[in-house]
Amino acid sequence: NVVFSDFKIFDESVVPGAKGSPLRQQINFTDRIRLKHKQSVFTIEFASLDYNAPEKNQYMYMLEGFDKDWVHAGNRHFVTYTNLDAGKYTFLLKGSNSDGVWNDEIRKINIRIRPPWYKTKLAILLFLAAIVAFIVLYIKQRERQTRHDNAVLQQKIDEAQAELKGKARKLEEQQEEIRRRDEEEADIRFL
Repeated sequence: NVVFSDFKIFDESVVPGAKGSPLRQQINFTDRIRLKHKQSVFTIEFASLDYNAPEKNQYMYMLEGFDKDWVHAGNRHFVTYTNLDAGKYTFLLKGSNSDGVWNDEIRKINIRIRPPWYKTKLAILLFLAAIVAFIVLYIKQRERQTRHDNAVLQQKIDEAQAELKGKARKLEEQQEEIRRRDEEEADIRFL
């Protein structure tokens, strides 16, 4: 049989139950580990319970969600993973005795690495909501500005039309005055 003998974060053994520790109990009795995104560099140490020739014990492991196939570790009794992405993983381990007989029992630990706060679903939703709110506010501001600009433009048009009407009236009055003078002159000439 194989056992998990130690769990390290950044090469420091994790003390079960300590403040901030992802382990509540000793690693061999743990079936689930939750890590913060800053704890994504970790080492799992393991051992075989065959003591006849421990240097001949062999190990194979796989981190589901990361490794594509079993990794033959030879007699190396630890594995380190660095900078894993946030997500769910399952570490699988099996071993052989000094005679090369592989154990059928596979040991496993579920590992979850939480994303940083700004990559959580809630944060992403809040960012999207903020972007949508900004776009809506921008559109409403542009609509208000457009209405204001249209009102100013309409006022200028109305003023220009009033001015044109005034000038047209003056022009008509002048034409009427000229016509009246012409008629008076014509009357005077006629007399």
